[in-house]
Amino acid sequence: MESENKYMNEASILVKLEHENVAKLLRYCIEGTSLFLVYDSAPHASLDDLMFGPERILNWDKQYKVILCVARALLYLHRDAPVRVIHCDVNSRSILLDESLNPILLSFWYARCLASMETDCKVSRDGLKGWPRWAGASPGKEF
Repeated sequence: MESENKYMNEASILVKLEHENVAKLLRYCIEGTSLFLVYDSAPHASLDDLMFGPERILNWDKQYKVILCVARALLYLHRDAPVRVIHCDVNSRSILLDESLNPILLSFWYARCLASMETDCKVSRDGLKGWPRWAGASPGKEF
């Protein structure tokens, strides 16, 4: 049930977004207990693979280009999108690179939509598996 909620959260957000560096959701399918999201992209690899794996092909100029494109995508999500979105899980594994090494932001499982006039978003990291606890954070404490 939790994974179904994550998939539906991602699908409900992505259908509202259109940006060259944000994953484009073409379709989704729920068949029994299986859930599928179909994206419009043919990724080369994740940013994580290309920065830390054996195939390190990103020089500083390419890394800078990736950083700028991801920053533009986040600005779009936070300010210019039809719905204001806080991604909540941007990391090198949630950024895929296409054949031209253009970054595509995905993994909107933990994303939150804000009301148009809302300026504060309190998100607790306690529920995110795989994340180290932030320095000075204690269970249940919001940052």
